[in-house]
Amino acid sequence: MDFQKGMIWCGVFFSALSVRAQSIQFGGDVDFFLQTGPQSVETAPGSRQLPGRIFDARINRFILNWASLQATLKKESLQTQIEIAGGEALDGLTPNLAGPGGDPGRFITQATLTYAPSGWRGASLSAGKFFTPLGFETVKAKDNWQYSRSLGFNYAIPFWHQGVTLGVPLWPERLKMNLSVVNGWDGRIAADNNQHFSAILSVNATPNTDFTVNLNVMTGPESAADSVRDVQELNVSYRLNEDWSFAVDGMTGTQTNAVADDRARWSSLAFYARLLVAETWALSARLEEFDDSDQGFALSGGLGGAGLKQKITAATLASRWDLGEGLETRLELRQDRSDSDAFFRDAQGEKASTQASATWALLHRF
Repeated sequence: MDFQKGMIWCGVFFSALSVRAQSIQFGGDVDFFLQTGPQSVETAPGSRQLPGRIFDARINRFILNWASLQATLKKESLQTQIEIAGGEALDGLTPNLAGPGGDPGRFITQATLTYAPSGWRGASLSAGKFFTPLGFETVKAKDNWQYSRSLGFNYAIPFWHQGVTLGVPLWPERLKMNLSVVNGWDGRIAADNNQHFSAILSVNATPNTDFTVNLNVMTGPESAADSVRDVQELNVSYRLNEDWSFAVDGMTGTQTNAVADDRARWSSLAFYARLLVAETWALSARLEEFDDSDQGFALSGGLGGAGLKQKITAATLASRWDLGEGLETRLELRQDRSDSDAFFRDAQGEKASTQASATWALLHRF
């Protein structure tokens, strides 16, 4: 019912604004997958999931993971962007806000107003709900080299924010800084349980079209006890030539008074490589390590026990075929390994230190 109301109100809003807008653009994307693996846990009768996954956890089922419609309206110095979405991925974005009594706006995954008058010399002020700027990967699989998300993206950083952002170009088309004031994390590791704000500083440098550096720092109170959570993230991508591209993404995080008045620490490091084998075929690999061995705090939101201290390494190989007209299909193989045997499960449901999966996905953007 909430989704239907959201569609109606968004339709009314789009219609009203488009009358006076100088330009309006519509788009969208659909993400559908089937996944299998010899290991999983039963989360409900007839439902099995892979520990450590957020957006691609379910196995042995055809899953409509994501379906969205976006509209961008421009008029003079003002731009409005709205996206409404449905699918299994919404439960990953808002696990504490799903179901009756949850957030009635959860189907509006992004909605921003951006004001950028010509006299501001490229600066802009934006307000609304938006996906996080942290991380080399994004919420949507279509924008990533692999289909599954890294452990670092799933657990080291938030997914989305609500707040305001001031964007300032420090060097036109080469260096830009964004400063955001937001409500805090999206509720995956901790619910929104305080009345304080968090700050995000993002610096984007593009010395040339083949080289990009993104630095993100986020800090703010993140619990009822007003303990402070800090995250630092740096990702670098480089296109060597028309065929080869590489990237690295490193994240570190801490939270004071997280476990028995002690500080919790976590970190993640991921390496990426992508090869364009043919015009319509690409292979990509990801090798990562997620270190939650300090207090077991970051991964406590997964299907393992809270406070489980561990390091997990994961290797992922993905193949992508461009079928034309915005349609693509992917095959992915992934192997995760923990230095603990309490997080993953084997085929019999017993504790295991490894987990394997194979995924087929169909994605369309329009």
